[in-house]
Amino acid sequence: MIKTLLFDFNNVLLFQSKATIEAASSEIKKIEIPEAYSPVFYLNQELLKYIEHKKQSYKTVILSASEFTLEQPVILTAIHPYFDRILMAKDFGWAKDLPATYTAAAKELGTTPAEILFTDDKITNVEAAEAVGVTGIHFENNAHFISKLENILIDQA
Repeated sequence: MIKTLLFDFNNVLLFQSKATIEAASSEIKKIEIPEAYSPVFYLNQELLKYIEHKKQSYKTVILSASEFTLEQPVILTAIHPYFDRILMAKDFGWAKDLPATYTAAAKELGTTPAEILFTDDKITNVEAAEAVGVTGIHFENNAHFISKLENILIDQA
């Protein structure tokens, strides 16, 4: 049974280009950040609203290799209310395309891989998670992700 929703950060929750923004949703909000951090970053507001609703029933966690963006105070402040934890793949000594990363993440979260659902825009990362028993969804856009997740959650009920 899924107990933890694990999200990639870049190109799922945070976007840097207009093309990827349009692929996810028209409801993505611009974050104003200092010019030193250009290009401008955009949060996926539609998905964050959905996560806010799901957080009532599931642990919500980010697993990312994006140290630079996640270390920015303005970004951390914006995403903090939606997530219980933020994990960095480097903290486990592994890359996100290696199955051992997901075993270590599950251990860190006090759960099993079978109780985690992971979404990432990179299929190789999703496949690595699935190799250790994590349920995976390759992120293409918000509608696709939400539909897939809801079907998985209905099936397990």
